[in-house]
Amino acid sequence: SGKYYCFNRNNKILGVNKFIEDKELYSNERHLLEDDKLVYGCYLRVYKKEPEIKIVNKDIAVEFQTKDKKNGGGILYHYDENGDLDVKLYGYKLDNDANIEYINYDVDKINTDNPKIKKNNNQGKISMNNMITES
Repeated sequence: SGKYYCFNRNNKILGVNKFIEDKELYSNERHLLEDDKLVYGCYLRVYKKEPEIKIVNKDIAVEFQTKDKKNGGGILYHYDENGDLDVKLYGYKLDNDANIEYINYDVDKINTDNPKIKKNNNQGKISMNNMITES
């Protein structure tokens, strides 16, 4: 989908305006869904303590950049309110019981004046309901 949606505690509808067809759920003759699990990745941006109108109007373009401390070194990013790069990369598995097991979850906050990783975290296993109530 090329659209972005505001998903929060009051707006629990996660919309997608275009789904892929079932014939596209193959990669080199293999199903993407195997053993009742679907493996996929996404880029999520999590906002806390910010008015919803700012989130809706915020520039949410995701870009790939070349190696430079001001543009994230070729990774997905956006600038936070302090001018630091806020990089959030997720990879996870989803099973039929709506449990998400994170394969990889990195939150890198990079100060543009003193570039360094500020946080790296592995969340383990959580449920979709927990994600919704904690948002």
